[in-house]
Amino acid sequence: MRAVIILFALMGLAIAAPKPQQDYSQVQIVTSSAEVLAPESYHYNYQLSDQSEARQSGMIVNPQEPDQEKRSLAVQGEYSYTGTDGIPVRVTYTADENGYHPMVYINGVLQNPPQK
Repeated sequence: MRAVIILFALMGLAIAAPKPQQDYSQVQIVTSSAEVLAPESYHYNYQLSDQSEARQSGMIVNPQEPDQEKRSLAVQGEYSYTGTDGIPVRVTYTADENGYHPMVYINGVLQNPPQK
């Protein structure tokens, strides 16, 4: 019984041990672009040497609205990276006057199906 308790204690310590931190100081920008397409829209993208990448585009959906405070922006994009555990993560999203709507994929499997 004592051996089992010690075994579980050692397993708990191994699981709780801090994971090695990744050194991001050597990560470099591989590609990067950004463009404002008239005052109503934009897009950007970048890729880093650690294979992380992101892209986003957005536009004002009601540019004719004279009151700038009432104008609304619709955005869509995605970003991806490899976690410290080596598992790829990708998030696609939209954001507009109805909120932020992400779809998270871990190792290619959708983790949060859209709500009906």
